[in-house]
Amino acid sequence: MCRGLGPGEACTLLGSDASSWDRHTPLPKPKGFERDLDRLVRARTSLDAGDPAGARSALAELDDAPLREWYVEHAQMAGINRHRALGAPSASAPRLPLDPKRGFADLAKAILERDRCHCRYCGSRVAPRAFFKGIERDAATEGFRIGRTNATRPGAYLVYCATIDHVHPHKLGGRTDMGNLVTACWACNFGKWTFELGQIGLDPPDPPPVTVNAAWVAMALGR
Repeated sequence: MCRGLGPGEACTLLGSDASSWDRHTPLPKPKGFERDLDRLVRARTSLDAGDPAGARSALAELDDAPLREWYVEHAQMAGINRHRALGAPSASAPRLPLDPKRGFADLAKAILERDRCHCRYCGSRVAPRAFFKGIERDAATEGFRIGRTNATRPGAYLVYCATIDHVHPHKLGGRTDMGNLVTACWACNFGKWTFELGQIGLDPPDPPPVTVNAAWVAMALGR
């Protein structure tokens, strides 16, 4: 468990050697995790084809525990652990006056479209909450419920749900505009927390993907 680490302790997945850390994402997703996202794609495809039984079969294959444990115990703490290990100073004051606009709801769709429903940090596919809620509604099974806590949410939801991230944190003067906002998975967003990129050893996010599976974007956005 990497929550509440003491002085000198390092996350078992991140490690203490900063030279070995990924420069794009606070903590890379383990190989194999995307199988659960593929199962959700199968479920959505089955539902759209009028086959709720097929959807429930795909959802029954979800392996929630490893994804949830990775997210809760490691990913969401990655930025804090990186910052502590680097010994970087904390930014105490914004460089610019705070942007009076903090909410990004009016920009979210355009940002997801621009970024092709991919996290700009780790590069993984992501989908907005409505995608997951639609599966929950249409499959109508107790085996897939999106609760209000990490413990009651599917692991794939925690790892692949999309949000919008201020690259330069809002509280440090970051703007709430298309130039400073990017699509992020929850793992990268919460892992990055409110740090500046340099404080946790990250490079600026990659540009939006040039080529991507258009069918995924359409499904994720419910077109």
